Amino acid sequence: MAINNTIRRGQLILPFGIGAIVELPDETLITAGLDVWPYEYRDNPSVKEAIKTSTAIRDERLEKRLSKMLGRPIDKPIKYFLSPTEGKTFRAKSDKNQHMLFYRFPTWFHCPSCNVLKQYPLTKNDPPRCDNPIKYIAGSITDCSSLPEKKRPIMKPVGFLVACKHGHLDDFPWSRWVHGPDNNECNAGSGKLFLMSSASSGLQGVTVGCSVCRKTKTLIGANLSDNLVKHLPELKCSGSRPWLGPDAKNDDCSAESEPQLVLRSASSLYFPNTVSSILIPPYSNAINSYLNKKVNLWNQIENLTANSTVVNDELVLGDVLEGFLKFEAEKANFDSEIFIETVKAKITNSKSSFNAVDIDDEKFRFKEFKAFITDRRPDEQDRVDFDMFPCDLDQYEDWVSEFFQRIVRVERLKETRAFTGFSRIQPLPPGEEKVRISIWDKDWIPAVEVRGEGIFLEFNMDKLKDWERKVVDLGSGNRLDQKIKKSIENGQPNFPKRRFVDNRFLLVHTFSHIFIRQLAFECGYDASSLNERLFVGKDDNEEMCGLLIYTASGDSEGSLGGLVERSKAGLIENTILAAVNEASFCSNDPICHETDSQGLEGYNVSACHSCVLLPETSCEHNNLLLDRRCIVGSFDNPDLGFFSSLLTHFNDD
Repeated sequence: MAINNTIRRGQLILPFGIGAIVELPDETLITAGLDVWPYEYRDNPSVKEAIKTSTAIRDERLEKRLSKMLGRPIDKPIKYFLSPTEGKTFRAKSDKNQHMLFYRFPTWFHCPSCNVLKQYPLTKNDPPRCDNPIKYIAGSITDCSSLPEKKRPIMKPVGFLVACKHGHLDDFPWSRWVHGPDNNECNAGSGKLFLMSSASSGLQGVTVGCSVCRKTKTLIGANLSDNLVKHLPELKCSGSRPWLGPDAKNDDCSAESEPQLVLRSASSLYFPNTVSSILIPPYSNAINSYLNKKVNLWNQIENLTANSTVVNDELVLGDVLEGFLKFEAEKANFDSEIFIETVKAKITNSKSSFNAVDIDDEKFRFKEFKAFITDRRPDEQDRVDFDMFPCDLDQYEDWVSEFFQRIVRVERLKETRAFTGFSRIQPLPPGEEKVRISIWDKDWIPAVEVRGEGIFLEFNMDKLKDWERKVVDLGSGNRLDQKIKKSIENGQPNFPKRRFVDNRFLLVHTFSHIFIRQLAFECGYDASSLNERLFVGKDDNEEMCGLLIYTASGDSEGSLGGLVERSKAGLIENTILAAVNEASFCSNDPICHETDSQGLEGYNVSACHSCVLLPETSCEHNNLLLDRRCIVGSFDNPDLGFFSSLLTHFNDD
């Protein structure tokens, strides 16, 4: 079934990506896999091409990185991304609404009136209405089947599911649970079972009963994996993948993955993974953007490259292709020589292998970092997808250059967010997901592109290194780094999604949070519509320390100009001073300031909801790896904070 005008396009990447449970007012669904996306299930070639043209996203850097990260064969890389559709995406004679499809899951429902339990197929279109003729308790209310169809109660999906760490998801075994794993005398199922609740708390207050053999049983013990597995048909996880539809075969799930009882609304039921990329020069220039949008044109160019040769490591185009490119350049009002050189570079880049080291997030982001720290603004014709304006630090107050060596107004940017997969029970990093998002391999994966604006800040490296030498005794960075390494070695979840952390990272990340909180207060953006992108690395040849705060909410709010306005001289100074001053106080002090272990699994130091934490959508690291002491020092050593001197400046003002 389809949903229209209920979920936005970007939400089908995060938080309602493939395999996610979608809670709607009257029904509960699961987002379907790639095999039934509109581009895949349309048979008409012209319709398929129209969908592809309207939803295709190109980002060569991200395509190559994910091809390597996801283990794609060299001859079958990721060639492009497709965004979810939204109602009608184009007009054609054979066109119907190009809705995204969902399956109905859980498949077991209970009636809020008569309490019957009944199972329906994944592909049932409308929410089921109860037609139960059985009165489980003598003298109870009229059976639902005797009511007019439109007045019959809508059945509600059950709240209990079975999931495993390998990402599989299945219905709770209601019949086997009430009858017992070894009882084969009754085994009555759909329509013969009833689910009742009592005043008792927890699982003791939930009872399932059989109207045939009159057996009843509470759910006590269902939360114990050893007990639950005895009631499963195969005595282990079924390997069920309902998001792939009724035709998908179950996985042969490993015995190591113990199935668990989970609530339908539990946060541990779904951990989506996305990998993002900022479109930077030369990938963002006007000709590249034009070629990426013209899917058919690029296909023609690739077909004509067969007659091209390589001479002295340089691509030499055939006469037919060169003539074709000159014609296309003139038609699009581009300089033919620049157009041809851009095409040659794009062809060469598409055929080059991606260096394995660039899978590393720091290596990948360093190229973006270099784009932000250049002193040259993009040419006027190349400012559609990426436009930045380096600011003159001499125009700011003197103290600004003490802490920052660069401030950049990012007036336009485009971010691609690609969905790589998901996990359940415990999070796994991108590329390590255990379940598939499609039955058949595709040469694309889902993504969404969002446009926005931002402020880029680069920290003063001399000041930073001097501070790092002074705060060795703080020890927060080293302690958290060892905690992450130990977690990875023991096969435990790496909740911060980062493999290395030090005091420098804690400083930049914490400053990013307090800066966003203050910006949200001053420029009118909701904090959830602001995002951080951190650039922290200590490699001798690729050292970086900066951050980008940007809007990427996918709508008009993301480009209203209010954020870049705050980067101007006379405004950003007040924002930074206010942010640092706010970080020196917390309503939970002194407890918050003196606590060495806070947050999920103790991955935060001095940080809580009252002072530092942001909406989950704004933070890259799950609101972890934060420490106010790096900003303002500790009670015992107030001078150890990187911005401690600004507190005196603030008080003097």
